[in-house]
Amino acid sequence: APKDVITAPENKIDLGDPAGISWEELRGKQRQALMRLVRQFANNLHSQLSNAEMQSIQEAGREGIHFAWAGSHDRGKAHYFRIHGPTFIIEYDNTQNDANHVHAVWHSLKNDFNLDTLRQHHADHPH
Repeated sequence: APKDVITAPENKIDLGDPAGISWEELRGKQRQALMRLVRQFANNLHSQLSNAEMQSIQEAGREGIHFAWAGSHDRGKAHYFRIHGPTFIIEYDNTQNDANHVHAVWHSLKNDFNLDTLRQHHADHPH
């Protein structure tokens, strides 16, 4: 498992093609579990944003979604997962402090919540 999330907001990372098991390889209950997990992360967003992100996922189609896991399956051991779809990336990393310190991020691949605009503003106007 990586030591932290790969796509931290300050990093511009191109992950290339999604890694892991594809939506097409998953079956009924696995697909349901994956979408519950995506919805759980979306629910951390403001409700309007959450609804818009879930609508974007629906419109793009679930066929492009992949789930990747790295690390241990044992409680208290380092682990990481990434859910990568056509419109979003979710990363969850629990590798620090004996797997007792979680970092998680949601990225919109459409505009990443205007981080590029904010980054450019700070570059143009030092604070």
